[in-house]
Amino acid sequence: MVEQAIINDCNDLIKSCRTLILATAGETASHSSYAPFVFVDRKFYVLVSGLAEHTNNLINAEKKIGCMLIADESQSAQIFARKRLMFKSKPVQVESDSLQRSEVLQIFKHRFGDIVEVLNSLPDFILFELKPEQATLVKGFGDAHDLTDTIFEQVI
Repeated sequence: MVEQAIINDCNDLIKSCRTLILATAGETASHSSYAPFVFVDRKFYVLVSGLAEHTNNLINAEKKIGCMLIADESQSAQIFARKRLMFKSKPVQVESDSLQRSEVLQIFKHRFGDIVEVLNSLPDFILFELKPEQATLVKGFGDAHDLTDTIFEQVI
């Protein structure tokens, strides 16, 4: 019963959020940013500009990056305890001429509209796959749950 509630909360966050918060490391400092995402086969995908600082950090990531989905402030009963899903991931660049990229970009277009075709036509936009590892769902004060692979396999 508790496991199903955790799965439902993860699904709700993934469905309600349109952007993913990224924590990456550069040469001299850490960097926080965000990117619109799609969730396909239990992996997140972000389409980002090569001109953005986080993209270079994703390309050169020697360690895992941090990612977070967080409930909208206006929908949170307690601002100090917003529901959030956090995970680590090793970014993987999706090849520009691959079937995988074409399929994922179709999902992006369905979710975000024609702007995706414009972005895809620009030479600096790169698609990254982020497979969640070491995921944690925080539902509130004292209510955090480390997600096992078994649980995460049941998410959407």
